[in-house]
Amino acid sequence: MKTLYFPMFMLSLLMLVMAHGAQPAQAQFGPAAYMESYSPNLIRANQSTEVRVRIRTTIGSYPYRLRVTNVPTNWSVNPTLSNFTSNLPNNRTHDFSLNITPPNANSVQQIGIQLEAQNDFGDLVVVFQENITITSRLPPGSFSIDQPVLNSQIDGQFVITWNPSSYANEYSVFVRRRVEGQPVEPPVLERETVVPLTTITADANELGMIKGQQYQVDIMARNEVAQTWNSNQPHTFTVRPADAVGSFSITSPTPNAEIGTRPGFQWTAASAVVNYDLSILREVNGLPQMEDPVLIREGLTGTSLSWEGDPLAPGVYYVSMRAFGEDAGDFRFNDGGPVRFEVVQLTGAFSLIAPNNGQSNVPTIGIQDQDAEFLWEPLPGAEGYNFRLYEELPGGGRELWTQTQVPHMSGLPFISHIVKGRNMLENRQYSFTVSAFAGNQELPSTPMRHTFQTTPMTSFNLVYPIASRSDVSRTPELRWNPTGGSNIVYFVQLAPMNNNGTPRMSELMSSGPITGTSHTFSQNLAQGQKYVWRVTAEKTDTDPRHRRVNQGNWQRFQVAVPLNIFNLLIPGNASTIPNTTPDAPMDAVNPLLSWQSVPNAEEYRVQLVALAASGDSAKNLSLPRIDVPAGTTSLRPLDHGIVLNSRTSYAWSVSAHAGQASRLANNGPFLFTTGDRLEIFRCDMIDHFLGRQRFSGRDRLLAGVGGGGFDISYFILSRLAEPDMPHCHTESGD
Repeated sequence: MKTLYFPMFMLSLLMLVMAHGAQPAQAQFGPAAYMESYSPNLIRANQSTEVRVRIRTTIGSYPYRLRVTNVPTNWSVNPTLSNFTSNLPNNRTHDFSLNITPPNANSVQQIGIQLEAQNDFGDLVVVFQENITITSRLPPGSFSIDQPVLNSQIDGQFVITWNPSSYANEYSVFVRRRVEGQPVEPPVLERETVVPLTTITADANELGMIKGQQYQVDIMARNEVAQTWNSNQPHTFTVRPADAVGSFSITSPTPNAEIGTRPGFQWTAASAVVNYDLSILREVNGLPQMEDPVLIREGLTGTSLSWEGDPLAPGVYYVSMRAFGEDAGDFRFNDGGPVRFEVVQLTGAFSLIAPNNGQSNVPTIGIQDQDAEFLWEPLPGAEGYNFRLYEELPGGGRELWTQTQVPHMSGLPFISHIVKGRNMLENRQYSFTVSAFAGNQELPSTPMRHTFQTTPMTSFNLVYPIASRSDVSRTPELRWNPTGGSNIVYFVQLAPMNNNGTPRMSELMSSGPITGTSHTFSQNLAQGQKYVWRVTAEKTDTDPRHRRVNQGNWQRFQVAVPLNIFNLLIPGNASTIPNTTPDAPMDAVNPLLSWQSVPNAEEYRVQLVALAASGDSAKNLSLPRIDVPAGTTSLRPLDHGIVLNSRTSYAWSVSAHAGQASRLANNGPFLFTTGDRLEIFRCDMIDHFLGRQRFSGRDRLLAGVGGGGFDISYFILSRLAEPDMPHCHTESGD
């Protein structure tokens, strides 16, 4: 056997290969977790608030720490890097506490949250990085009470007015009795008012306030983060004895009105009043007959009276009233004196006004039980009206709604009747009838029945997420088809789904009016949670009760659960690929890339980037992406048409995909540098090549093998040591 000689660089190469092979690649499940929640997301401006970020572990038991990034200017976050926790077991939650202080202003900011962990090798890895949205609100500003004036005296009805408080959402008004200089609980008045209301009206008599007693007014302004009391505390006033009865007037019947034999009467309220007397007087020689009233009702405490007893005979009458205070001698007649009216028999006919007979495109009553209005002429002498609504069907009408004894309001040019909560359908025919009555007499309108048709609205469908989709992101763009017609706005509702498929209304999110056909809620949805959503269309140029919900109503979907985080395996980060050996002439520029398997993955996407030697990232070159199916966890670039250069640095990363859910390798991208590709030739060919052409680093001629035994000489051209100097190597054996 001939002696075998190796150049020193080949011996070094062999040792490097052996060292590399001494650490076989084994799949390691690295630390994995995700952010489950954080709270609160609304905090007070210029005040330190504890915000808790909750993470849930999903793989193994590892120490974690939280790093805060992208802290906005003028915001303070402490700590920006937490200490490592003890090893957190799999499927457990842990709260990280942050003290966040926003500047003294209303603001909405996003703060980066990065979870780091130590893996099995002691390396620090980034588990995830997300943003949390923090809204800071200023507390309500200072304000003061305007009325009642400090230490004033009031009686009867009184008004409390205050200056508006900046940034307030609502106010609470308290009125308490003061005894020995201190307010007494509970308050005699406690009322809520919503911005921009800055005034309320109350009545001392209705509240049972004591005459001569002192009371204190306190007002609290508040918003989501704080509350502020009025600056001029205490604010007091005194209830004094009632003055004389205030003025009032009769509102129905109106002067010279023609009314039925069972009239109704209404009047305005007088201040400091105890009760009222009402008298009906005949007309004699054009004047009311005061000495012989037809009817007297005493001790009335309200502001209306419905007729009882036998009907009034047709003729001309007057109604007169007196209001009495606490003292029997303190009274006042109604303003304007007795009101003249005429009682008539129910005769003649009257007409329906709206909707018109044969009218189309009448607004439909909406899904929110809103109102529809029907109008008709008044009939002199009527005491009331009977109203009926029908749905027109083949073969006859079906009565939907009946309202008897719609009151007659005298002196009006038409009678208005509101139908509440009767859900008429779109593009259907309906009709209504009205008849007037007085006593036992009833007369129908002319014509007797009006037919009309409700407005059609084109149906529309939800586009995304489609029903039962389970790979939806945490901030999906909800999309739908437009409905027909002009001047349409949409309202979107979204809620978590109960087990029975219904929306959880306590967590319902609703949008404002939207003119487009898509909407994204700012709140992140919960991972793995099932949701339902729907869209309602509404016309803005007609009756706002004209609405239509999307075809199919509530539609369900599920937010995707992120894929498990996984590790890149070979080549390790900052690796150098071994130089070529005779047995593997292309390994230096065609390394094996391998990574950890991901449960539920449907596809892996491998990305290689050639790094510029100058370090200028703008000159980095992204190579074509390699997509491989699930079950494939390694590849060589050359097998996919990717040719790498020798002695070049590359970055590589892998992402796992399933539907729309994806997760990049948590410790990628990894960096590696390719080795030298060696060229191998037979020594007996050296003269042939040297005599005719210069060797190139890209030339390669492999030796043949003889029969029986072997006697092979190689010529090796090494670009590592002396690229232009040939070296001969001879092997012999049997």
